[in-house]
Amino acid sequence: MHISDFVEIKNYYKKAGQSGKLCVAVDGKGKKYLLKKGDYGEPANEYVYSLIAKQVGISCQTCHLVEGFGYPVVAFEYIQSMPVNRKQNFDYDSIVDDLIKSRALDALTWQDDNLQYIISTDGKFYKIDNSEAFGFSRFEELLLTANTSGVSEDRLNQIENDVERVFNFIKIHKELIIEKYGKEKIEVFEGVLKRFLETDFNFLAKDKQLQEVYSRETYKYFFAHITAMKRAIEIYFD
Repeated sequence: MHISDFVEIKNYYKKAGQSGKLCVAVDGKGKKYLLKKGDYGEPANEYVYSLIAKQVGISCQTCHLVEGFGYPVVAFEYIQSMPVNRKQNFDYDSIVDDLIKSRALDALTWQDDNLQYIISTDGKFYKIDNSEAFGFSRFEELLLTANTSGVSEDRLNQIENDVERVFNFIKIHKELIIEKYGKEKIEVFEGVLKRFLETDFNFLAKDKQLQEVYSRETYKYFFAHITAMKRAIEIYFD
């Protein structure tokens, strides 16, 4: 997307963590979005996490990378969340599998933050707030390098070989699932791991939004992570 796609942009009252205030935007067709700036790599984290989530069967808020602001911005397709008075009577048992699946992907992407999600007015689950996926602190430096002198192969190799860290996150999140939902729900957790292992993520190399908002080399960062994730899953099931 481009900033010119929006006919209206205005501040939103809600603060988004360290990213500052969100903005509400409306495109030429009347569709509403929430815009989030974040630090340099966070919009890409949000975007790629959402793409991977859909590949492995997790309902995630659809988002797009936006050009034209002078810095990376992610636009989330607006979802009307369920009012507080209705949430009090909502059957949360109906979304347990969604929560477990999301926990599995959070484990793979190094997220130890509290799992964030919303329930839409029609009772559907959506995973949100994934800016800290993929170990962001190393991502910013990598992308800045990618936009000047090319991607550091040493850094990519470092990420690819960080299998133990991913494996440890899998074990931690697995124990959380057992503690909260019981051993019988591990099958749901492991189902995401198996689906991830079987998925071909080569589409990221051709993703126009990553190329246009960041660089042609950015996908390599995520490929490095995916390599480590798949190696960790293979060890887990070995």
